[in-house]
Amino acid sequence: KTLLGLIAKPVEQDTFSWILKAYVPETWQDYHNGIMLTLDAQQYPISQPIKAGYNEILVGPLDSTLFNDIVFFQLEAENVFSPSQYDPHSQDNREISLQLIEFGFEG
Repeated sequence: KTLLGLIAKPVEQDTFSWILKAYVPETWQDYHNGIMLTLDAQQYPISQPIKAGYNEILVGPLDSTLFNDIVFFQLEAENVFSPSQYDPHSQDNREISLQLIEFGFEG
């Protein structure tokens, strides 16, 4: 449900964006989820929901002067689900929210 860590901000750029690429199996037709992004102490609620299929979300532009050189980040999904909720033949009861493909800063 939550991923956190540290990442270096882009060097010598006045503005940048945060990109999130995620995948949810197309067979999960009724799936939708919300994401909250925190960079340093600032929260960025993402209005675009995560849905079944490939998702690409861009947050920004962000002002580089508002962040330290090393940025604390946190991605938090509103809900977790089990694959067995969407596939009656699945015995996978893990709690998951999405498959994260790529995330980070984009110049």
